[in-house]
Amino acid sequence: MREESAKALGKALAGATVACATLEMLVEKKILTATEARTVLDRSLSKVSCYCALDEGYEAMRATILKMQQKLFAACESET
Repeated sequence: MREESAKALGKALAGATVACATLEMLVEKKILTATEARTVLDRSLSKVSCYCALDEGYEAMRATILKMQQKLFAACESET
């Protein structure tokens, strides 16, 4: 991986990690519902989908957004 790509991927994963932790905390504190947090992730998924042809974009989508959605899907099911 080129140095520029590695730096970009590192920044993206760091940002995604902070965002996911923030969403989890907001749901735990009942500031957001799990459904609202999933809506945030759905929107982020639509933003990153145009980069999925790149290895970095696909990995960011798979490793962070989709994993978080799966976790929140279970929480959404328990809300209904």
